[in-house]
Amino acid sequence: MSSFYCDSSALVPLLLTDLHSVSIGAWLASSPKTLIVSDFAAAEVSAAISRRIRTREIDVEIARTALGTFDEWRRRSTTRRLTSPGDIAACERLVRRSELKLQAPDALHIAIALADGATLVTFDERLAQAMAGLGPCVVPT
Repeated sequence: MSSFYCDSSALVPLLLTDLHSVSIGAWLASSPKTLIVSDFAAAEVSAAISRRIRTREIDVEIARTALGTFDEWRRRSTTRRLTSPGDIAACERLVRRSELKLQAPDALHIAIALADGATLVTFDERLAQAMAGLGPCVVPT
């Protein structure tokens, strides 16, 4: 079975309804998958949920529920991945490749997926384009 590394754009729709929620749900249900979630992606998920509180899209109770659900799902259903110094070094190398047009957070997601030999799962079109030629990527539909 192949492994799949999920960036935050693929994780947030699992917790809060948005235009990608149905797609990611259907993709996950389509077959068993080994999912990898890094500590960095988890931090980005927390930041995205916190931003929705600040912008008053959701209230604190919805955020607490979403984060609790995420923590339990992550513990039960995914492989946890700690970010390493090697990941940061690989991220820097990717950012220095100006043709990829990557910001550091996106480059770090790519670096982790490549290091683990995993397929990157993202809804970020720019990130998916940068991943082309580097390794496998899937944008659930």
